[in-house]
Amino acid sequence: MRTGPCRREGRGRPPGAVLAVAVAALAAVAVLAPWAAPGPAVAQDGSGDETTADGPGDVAGPTLRLEDQTTWVEPGGTYVLRVRVEGDVPAGAQVEATVHEATESRSDFREQVGGLSLGEVVGDPGRAAAPTGARAVAALRFATGEPVPGAASAPLDGAGVHPVEVRLVAEGAVLDRVVTHLVRLPDEASEAPPLRVAAVVPVDRGIAIAPNGRRRATPVGDERLDTLLEALLERPEVALTVVPTPETLVSLDGTPALTRLRRAADGRQVVSSQYVSLDLAAWVAAGLDDDLARQTTAGEAALAELLVDRPDRRTAVAGATLTPEALTRLEELGADQVVVPADALAPVDPAAFPTTLAQPFSVLDSTGQTARAVAADAGLAAHPGETGDPVLDAANLLADLAVVWFDRPSETRGVTFTLPRVWEPSPRFLDTLLSGLAESRLLAPVTLDQLFARVPPATVGGAADPDGPPLVRTLAPRPAPSLGQYPQALPLTRLTTEGFTSFAGADNPVVESMRRRLLVSGSQDFDRTQRRAYLEAISRQIDRAAAAVVAPESGNVTLTSRDGRIPLNISNENLYDVTVKIRFDSDKLTFPDGDTVIVHLPRSTVTPLDVDVRSRSSGSFPLRVVISSPDDIVLVSRSQFTVRSTAVSGVGIVLSVGAGLFLALWWASHFRRVRRARRLVAADEAAAAVAAGDEAAPPG
Repeated sequence: MRTGPCRREGRGRPPGAVLAVAVAALAAVAVLAPWAAPGPAVAQDGSGDETTADGPGDVAGPTLRLEDQTTWVEPGGTYVLRVRVEGDVPAGAQVEATVHEATESRSDFREQVGGLSLGEVVGDPGRAAAPTGARAVAALRFATGEPVPGAASAPLDGAGVHPVEVRLVAEGAVLDRVVTHLVRLPDEASEAPPLRVAAVVPVDRGIAIAPNGRRRATPVGDERLDTLLEALLERPEVALTVVPTPETLVSLDGTPALTRLRRAADGRQVVSSQYVSLDLAAWVAAGLDDDLARQTTAGEAALAELLVDRPDRRTAVAGATLTPEALTRLEELGADQVVVPADALAPVDPAAFPTTLAQPFSVLDSTGQTARAVAADAGLAAHPGETGDPVLDAANLLADLAVVWFDRPSETRGVTFTLPRVWEPSPRFLDTLLSGLAESRLLAPVTLDQLFARVPPATVGGAADPDGPPLVRTLAPRPAPSLGQYPQALPLTRLTTEGFTSFAGADNPVVESMRRRLLVSGSQDFDRTQRRAYLEAISRQIDRAAAAVVAPESGNVTLTSRDGRIPLNISNENLYDVTVKIRFDSDKLTFPDGDTVIVHLPRSTVTPLDVDVRSRSSGSFPLRVVISSPDDIVLVSRSQFTVRSTAVSGVGIVLSVGAGLFLALWWASHFRRVRRARRLVAADEAAAAVAAGDEAAPPG
C-alpha cells in the first residue's frame, strides 16, 4: 500500500524532546489513517531519527507508483521491481528498496500493507536514480540466491511472502514510500496442493433506463464494462465466476458489447441473480416475497435469452447483508449453495481455526435447515482500490492469497472473493491480477462449482479433526435495513401497471418499459427518493394515457319511441390502440345488448358508438357511463347523460285502452239508467195528468 513515512518501532533511537513530539504525532496519524495519501518528506538525522522535511500546509511532493514486479519468484531467482515517479523529481533523487523477512500471518500482512511491522531487513538495499519524465521508470533487481551482476543481494533461504519497502529519497529526506511484497515460491518438487481461488466478477454497468422510460445517455458503468470485458477476453484460460446484472444485459441488447460479453462468459460459470442488485434481507423483512420471485424469474429469463442457455440458479452470491430469513428465501428460489459475506457470519472457534477458514461449510437458515456455503473473504475484497495504485493493489491481493496458502500449505483449501460491483477498475489492476492467477504454482483459479466440488468441507474440529462432524455456522444477528414506504407503493403501482397492460395490450412497448422500470425501482443503488421517482413516473404515465381517452362528460338525449339508440363518440388521443370496457347503468333504461361492452379504440381516432336502449317509462332520468380498462383496474372516465323519453309504453297503452273501455261502458250504463229514469218520470207525469183530468170533468 502507498505509505507516508513513519518511524519504525523498536530501533532504539534517542530522540530529542521536540523530535519525540513530532514523531509521536506522526505515528498517531499513521495509526489512525495509515498511508491513505503520500506523507510529508522525512529526513534522517545522524542518529537515524526521522524528521519532517516539509512544514504544515506544504504541497505534497512526488509520489511513487509501482509499474510492475516479478509476481512469483522461483527459488534462487531474481526479483525485479520497476517503479515510476509522478510529480517533480528533485535533482539527485534516488529510489531505494529493501527486502524484509517473511511475514508470519495475515494479521502481520495487513499491517505491512499499511507500512508497519516490516521486520528485519534481508540482504542489501537496492538503489537506482529516480526516473524523470512521464513514462520513465526505475528498475531495481534483487538476487534471492547466488549473486547476480547488477542485482542487490537478498538471500532467501525458504519460501514465503516478504515485504519490500520502496523509498524515494532526496538529500536525506524520504519524499514518498510504498510497501509491496516479494513472493518466493517453494521448490518445484513440492507436492503441496495449490490454493483454489474462486474469483467472483460482477458485471454491472449501472441502471440504463430513466424514471420516464427513456434510455440514459451514458450509464455510469460503461467504462467499467469495457475494462472488465477487455480483461476477461485477454485471459480466457482463467477460471472464474461471472455474475451479470440482468438489467445490464437488457440494456446491451443489440450492441457489440453484448457479443463481447458472450465471448467473455464462454466456458465460465454464469450465476443467475435478481433483475437488479437488491438488498435481499430488506426485501424479505418487508414481505416482498412475491416481488422477489418476480425479480428472480425476470433475471433468469434475461440471462437465458441474451447470454447463456442455462444460467446457474443453484448458486447464490449474497450481498452485504444476509439474514436467516433471506437465506431461507434464497433456498425457496432454488439456491442450494451460497457465497456468504464473511462479516455476516458468527465467528468460528479460534482454537479450531487459528488461520483463515478456507473451506466450504454449512450455514443454518431460519427453519433450521442447512445450505452449503463459502465465505467471501473480506480481506481479499478490500484490496481493489485500496491504495490508489492499481498495480500495487493487485500485487497486494496476490500476495495476500499467497499468505493464505503458506498458512497451511499441505492441506487442500480454497477461498473466494468478490470484486466490487460498482467501481472503476484499472486495466493495469485486472491484467496484473489475472496474469498472476494464471501463472502461479501456489494458486489454482476455479469456479464456485469447482470450489465446492474440489475442496473438502470443514469439520467442527478443524484440521486437528478432519473426520469429525461437519462445521455448521450461523449468521450473525442483525436488523434488516428498512425500505421505507416502498413495500406499500410497489404492489399498488404493479397493480395499476397490470391494468394498463389490459388497456394498452401486452405487446405494447410502453408496457414492457413500465415492467422494466418496476423491476429497476428496487435497486439497492437507489435511495428512497429515487425509488419513489420511478413508481410515480409510471403512475403519471398511466394517468396521462387514461386521460387521452376522451368521452363526453354529460349531455341530453331524447327518446321518441320505446326503443332507441344513444350516440356516444369516444376519442383515443394516444399514439397506440387501446381497449376499454364501457358499463351503462340506468334505473329507467334496459340495454338489449347488455350493459357492458368491450370496445377497441384505434390510435388518434374518434370512434362512434351507438348504444341500443329500451325505455321503461316516459320522463327524464339519468344514464351513467363508466369507462375503464378491461380488467376494471384503471378508471378512464365517468359520464352522466340526462335521457328524456316521450314515448308511451305498452303497459300505458293497455291501461289507457282499459280506462277508455271502462269509461265507455260506464257512460253507456249510466246513459241507459238515465233514459229509463226519464221514461219512468214521463209516464208517471202522464198518468198523473190523466188522473187529474178525470177528476176535474163533470159527471155524466
